[in-house]
Amino acid sequence: MAGESGSMYISQKSAMQEIINGMIAIADEVANGKIYDPLSQLDITLEESRFSANSKEDFKDNIRSIQNLYEGKYLMDGSGISDFILSKDADLDAHIKAEIQASIDLIDAIPGTFTQAIFDNPAAIEAAQESVRHLQEELESKVKPLIDAI
Repeated sequence: MAGESGSMYISQKSAMQEIINGMIAIADEVANGKIYDPLSQLDITLEESRFSANSKEDFKDNIRSIQNLYEGKYLMDGSGISDFILSKDADLDAHIKAEIQASIDLIDAIPGTFTQAIFDNPAAIEAAQESVRHLQEELESKVKPLIDAI
């Protein structure tokens, strides 16, 4: 356990910092790389899973990984970042959970395949990307400072 002898983390704070930094990195990668790059360049060769037409599922799974870390619900229920944030700011906790779900929902709402949507529904892609980018910003500006202040 973090902070105990033999742990790779010297404290619970250091473990939580690594988790939140990973969540921020995932949101950044999805919003500013996986979604933005093929859309902004109108280049399907930059799409993550164009041959399987599975890009939207892959994006949602990336955001679900943030959700799992935040809520502590991967394979079994446990403690997540949410437990700490809830103890400090219940409104922020509810807001972050809603932001995560909104990002998943907006990715899911992109019509057709991601490849098709690049050309046929760029506004839907832009809405999903903006949601994920906003989630990233909220994690950086509101959640991370609470963890860093421990």
